[in-house]
Amino acid sequence: MMDVVRAKGYVDGYRGQRRSKQGKRFWIEDVTIWNLSDRSGPIQGQAALIATWSDVGKTTVEHN
Repeated sequence: MMDVVRAKGYVDGYRGQRRSKQGKRFWIEDVTIWNLSDRSGPIQGQAALIATWSDVGKTTVEHN
């Protein structure tokens, strides 16, 4: 997925499972990830917009 972000500049529609600091697993869904660059051009990192997330095994909660 990050290879696509590096090559294309962004990826959208990503879905993946994550783990919180407390050890709980949760899904992130409908995620858009894009590169961040400074004014001179080099990529400094990435940013993400996470449209929805939910606990593993529960229904999705939408956050706007």
